[in-house]
Amino acid sequence: MRHLLLLCFSLSLISLSAQQLAPQQLAPLYQHLYEVNQEWLSQATPVEFQAQVRFSSDRERIQRHLQLVESMLRTRPLDQWTAEQQARRCAVLDILQDYWQAARFPLNRISSERIPVFIDPDNTACAVGHLMRETGAVALTEQIRAENNYAYIEDLLCYFGVNEWALTHGFTAEELAWIQPSYLLVYFEAGPLGRGLGINGGQGNASIMDMEELGDYLLFAGDFVQLDTFTATGLAAWDKEQWYTLSGAQPAWVAEMSYDQSTEMLYAYGYFPSLGSEELGPVLARHDGQDWSLVLSTEEVAVADDSLLVRDLICADGRCYLASNIKAYGENRLSALAVWSEAENALVNWSTDYQLTGEVFDLFLLQNELILGGRFTLARGEDTLYQHLAVLNPFEAEVVQDYDNIFSSSAYEVQAVNAVGAFNFGSEREITLVAEAEEGLLAGNTFVGLQLLVEAGQDYQVGGISPSGRTLYGKFPSIWSEDIFTLVNLVGESATPLIYLATGDESINALHSWDGALILAGDFTVLQNVYGNDEYEATHLAKASLLITDLETPADPVTLCTLATDGQQLFIRQLPAEAQELQLDLFDQQGRLVRTMHLYATDSEVSVQVADLPMASYVYRLRWKERVQTGQVVIVR
Repeated sequence: MRHLLLLCFSLSLISLSAQQLAPQQLAPLYQHLYEVNQEWLSQATPVEFQAQVRFSSDRERIQRHLQLVESMLRTRPLDQWTAEQQARRCAVLDILQDYWQAARFPLNRISSERIPVFIDPDNTACAVGHLMRETGAVALTEQIRAENNYAYIEDLLCYFGVNEWALTHGFTAEELAWIQPSYLLVYFEAGPLGRGLGINGGQGNASIMDMEELGDYLLFAGDFVQLDTFTATGLAAWDKEQWYTLSGAQPAWVAEMSYDQSTEMLYAYGYFPSLGSEELGPVLARHDGQDWSLVLSTEEVAVADDSLLVRDLICADGRCYLASNIKAYGENRLSALAVWSEAENALVNWSTDYQLTGEVFDLFLLQNELILGGRFTLARGEDTLYQHLAVLNPFEAEVVQDYDNIFSSSAYEVQAVNAVGAFNFGSEREITLVAEAEEGLLAGNTFVGLQLLVEAGQDYQVGGISPSGRTLYGKFPSIWSEDIFTLVNLVGESATPLIYLATGDESINALHSWDGALILAGDFTVLQNVYGNDEYEATHLAKASLLITDLETPADPVTLCTLATDGQQLFIRQLPAEAQELQLDLFDQQGRLVRTMHLYATDSEVSVQVADLPMASYVYRLRWKERVQTGQVVIVR
């Protein structure tokens, strides 16, 4: 009997062991079915379910599980049941078919492990609970909901009513257990921010382009004249209850901003009529708590185009790092990364020893390291060090050269890096990124590499990578469905580096984690949890809770083992540390169990004699603890 410890989490981000198979991971169908319900182990052999599949969501995977169970239950002999029981069984299976086709399943909101959820707080029942309710056993379902809402069927057999219902409707307890799915932790829930009335006006399409914390306020920058019925142009502050404007003149629009805590200055790139933008165009300005003052304009700098363009801006310790089109400041030529120094009241190169040529698109500061992404070359003298991605120590004007170049192990030829992020995992630093290649848009990290996110020719929009360095936001048409993904996690314990979190009708352009919630801004009017059932209406601005499992700690992929044979022995390699006691089942192509072997591994490899087995193609099922891996192996001599 399985015993479950349930924990309620108040944090917005939690982690899980590396034991879950992500729906999007390409794996044999049998492994995906086993992930939803471990009763597949005793109910069916893996032979018929070796097709390599992946699912857009856990909901789709649960649908497939229930579809197959319903279909297979209809083909089973019914001799043990009376005519009345057979009729009821058939009617119940019709209900089950309607249930999985509707695909409205309960949500797991409490446990980082996969668990059953009999009836969730929205009154959505699991498959077994739904079948019982639809056949009149409402009192029984409510009793289970109140007393054992997260229990497996084998634990619910202590209720006389469960056994009685199964017998009355022509089901065995094992069949009910096979029907019952388990559920991933819900990933995403959202609602409107403020009154939910969105944003209006502006010079072009009304939009939020950036967010920044300023004391007890969250600043919203963009191209707008009204937020949620509050009149403000270009910049507004939110304190969880009300909107405010900053003191002094208001900008027309602001695209990038950064607050330097050491100087208590807010820096912003945008259009400031009070600072001469009507003649100068966009400028870089600072706010000292009272009003705005000019920092840079095209009068002081030479730019690649007609007007100043700042693609990204990070300010810390009296210095502002600019990913811009600035080419020179006065008589001084500048690299692709320029630095505004408050102490010198001037624009300077970040280093005199290195040459950075090209364009920097995105910046990410992690402690004393500045990560750069773009289309550039970083060199020292005649030696090219890095292209498109670099890590700097800006305070010492040095290049950090201790990270593995993610491109060297990639099957793709990266042409540019659009967005970068990073986070610390123990003593290690992991870099996340979004990049362009001929095949399309790539995303991934230095741990598990790059994966195709959007195929070439598709209309996508990269909003950026979250301050946590883990979550990509924007607009990303799915490779295998008509969905538009708006949130994608870039670092996972699963073998895939991409975990899809939310879809929407349009892009998320800005994101910030603030006061235990995820604040989202963009062109969207609807957001949807990939792993759940609900659509959330939120026009342009949303407040979301994001609960993530299997995403936080990079670890080994789920499918690690490899099986090979020389005709005499079967070699199982790359076993994880926890796989010490194993069971290996071999099936022929007709699904008959040929042999079961119990193995003990002292390291990452174990072998077993198979010289007496006929030459043939076999399907194997390898088990350790609660994990299953299946595949095919051919014995030839």
